[in-house]
Amino acid sequence: MLNFYPERGVTQQEIMEQIHKGINREKFNRVVNGKPNNDVFHTSTTISISGLLTASITTDMQAYYSPTSKIYLELRTTTDRSDKIDTTTISEHLQHLWLCIRSGIYIGFEENINKFKTFLNTIRNQQKFIMGYERWYIYSFIYYNRTGQFTKALEFLNSEKTTMSRVGDDFSMKAGITLCYFTAYNNYALKDYKAALKMVQRIMNNTNDEMEEFSFAKLQLMFIHYDLKNYELLEYQVRSYLRLMHKTERMYKCEKNMLDFFKTISGTDTRKQRQHQLEELQQQINTIFNASYERGFSFYFDIHSWMESQLTGKDFAQVIPKGDFSC
Repeated sequence: MLNFYPERGVTQQEIMEQIHKGINREKFNRVVNGKPNNDVFHTSTTISISGLLTASITTDMQAYYSPTSKIYLELRTTTDRSDKIDTTTISEHLQHLWLCIRSGIYIGFEENINKFKTFLNTIRNQQKFIMGYERWYIYSFIYYNRTGQFTKALEFLNSEKTTMSRVGDDFSMKAGITLCYFTAYNNYALKDYKAALKMVQRIMNNTNDEMEEFSFAKLQLMFIHYDLKNYELLEYQVRSYLRLMHKTERMYKCEKNMLDFFKTISGTDTRKQRQHQLEELQQQINTIFNASYERGFSFYFDIHSWMESQLTGKDFAQVIPKGDFSC
């Protein structure tokens, strides 16, 4: 059993027991949650959600995440007025939603995010409202895209135009870049390649190469060129991506497999050759995804659905699972 913060004596099992039982909440929140920041609501002195995902290699993820709604989304009754709610309280409401978004387990997600929006509408402090609204907006949009509801994702953006015209400029840079990435992902799935390329370029121009969205935007660029049969552009994109990964010292194994695939294909490949290449890639990815860390790749791109679409000839948007799934 992994031991997070051995000096505090807090193990993974103990953390999960607190989630299941919902007891000793004050201590649990103090050790695990800490104070939120503009990214994923943890600091260097607290356990990160991504670390928890990686650590749960041998565990039943769904059993861990489904009970968290009872902890994180229980409306506080200890405050007399909504404008007295502090940012830590808002963060507690958002923790469950973020866990769903990162893990890909969406049991009760829509109900809980609607409850959070109702709670959010009662907050009269503008700064606190923007903090909560930013996350609610981003998480909702990611949810629709990750579950293959691409048209509904666009409808969601349209329904929030009025509020966004008032508060959108106050979103953090991280939120803005994340929104651009998943907008590009949405455009790609709906085969609006021109719009997808525009969004990818915006990410390149407005972020640094240390952000994951930057590298995944470059990878998405390769998927776009592949679909458009711009095979001659892929070789340069692969070299550029490898330089970036060498600089950042981060690469999923499935990324390397995708790069190897993009390097070997050409416009002269026969249909039989391409089918064989895709089948080999699919086998490699399926093996690699046995490691929990590698599944984090699916947060940014549903590689399994992409391979299925290529092998069956169906649209990418058509084969993405509609509903709860685990990355």
